[in-house]
Amino acid sequence: MSELVRKITQQLTQDKQAIFEIAEVAKSADTSVPIERRYREVLQVYDQYVEPMNEMMDSGLGGSFYPLLEKAEESLDAAVEILSMRGSLYQQTLAMRQIAYQVKDLRYQGRVIALQCADTLLPLREEARQHNQLSAVISKQLSQVRKKGLARGSAPTVYRCGKAVALPRSN
Repeated sequence: MSELVRKITQQLTQDKQAIFEIAEVAKSADTSVPIERRYREVLQVYDQYVEPMNEMMDSGLGGSFYPLLEKAEESLDAAVEILSMRGSLYQQTLAMRQIAYQVKDLRYQGRVIALQCADTLLPLREEARQHNQLSAVISKQLSQVRKKGLARGSAPTVYRCGKAVALPRSN
């Protein structure tokens, strides 16, 4: 069990480093490249890794991995208590306590890493979404101008004495 916990912790650390690298690559990419292409991998990683990881590490009813770690931790603590009451060897008790500590640490590290990954990618994800919304609004405005024609789309406005006065349209 100790080896399994160690492997999971190692994988979490590697995943975190990979996510940080993806964020850095996206931030430092050439600005002439459209934002959708620069942040495509960021969006994919957030949707396919960070959100599911946050759901797994949820300590409530929706979480799947976190509650299992809690149960494992409780079972290991109970096993340590039983070993202590039966007067088992000190090495056995110590080994069981070590595994219980590793599970507690994994539970904590999993939540911390999930939070760090979300904090790293969320601003980039929001930037991409805002850019997409802005692009959609601009496209809509341009299509309206094309449909109505530039002259009909907006009447010229002149400011006199601080008040806007619309000039008559010419046909």
